Amino acid sequence: NDRASNGEELYRPWCHKILGTDCASRPRMTGGRGANFFGRSMIEMLGVLAIIAVLSVGGIAGYSKAMEKYKLNKVTEQYSYLFQGLLEHGDSLRLSGPEDKFLTNIVTALNLVPTSWTLNSNNLSFIDDYGNNVGIITRNKEFVFNLGFRNAELNTKTCEAFFQNVFQPLHAYMNRIHFYDMKSVNQQYMYYGDTMCSNGRLCLRDMTVSDIHKACGYCSIKEGSGCFLVVYF
Repeated sequence: NDRASNGEELYRPWCHKILGTDCASRPRMTGGRGANFFGRSMIEMLGVLAIIAVLSVGGIAGYSKAMEKYKLNKVTEQYSYLFQGLLEHGDSLRLSGPEDKFLTNIVTALNLVPTSWTLNSNNLSFIDDYGNNVGIITRNKEFVFNLGFRNAELNTKTCEAFFQNVFQPLHAYMNRIHFYDMKSVNQQYMYYGDTMCSNGRLCLRDMTVSDIHKACGYCSIKEGSGCFLVVYF
């Protein structure tokens, strides 16, 4: 008990020897062990701020990855819908002649193109949500889909998502897929659909994750000259 029976503060001689003052006039310890009358120390506050900063950085990184995955899923769904719509109307849209017919207006009228895509300046192709140039034509009873990559680092991931989630599931309807760069017009990494992958040709359905990564990486080293992915189906 800190008080005498008459209500006065008890005098403790040891306070003068140890603390240099009487116990009655010294601030009481509050808040449990490690806390003092003036609150938390500056070091403790800096520690808390450091923890908050680390958690914030981790949260932002996680959010960025989640948004990137969301955009990839969204764009692959858009292309899958476009391809399946073209296949559904295939007999009436395919031309038998060697000349190219752009299907820009037709796919727009059929509502196969997302409203977020815009027409290119030539009105013959589209610009998708990633800024890629998308051309759709018909020639010799084939649909020819031409995707011109703009951002190599980002679109390597986009390309991989296309192969895994769009092209491979439709391997029975694909004729062939290849890459080429505008500077040399060399074809690279030619893969074939079910009807054309015999006689030692590389089959689209048999592509591994490593094969897809290697093929899509071709555009990352050809960014300066312009890289295109061409799909015939």
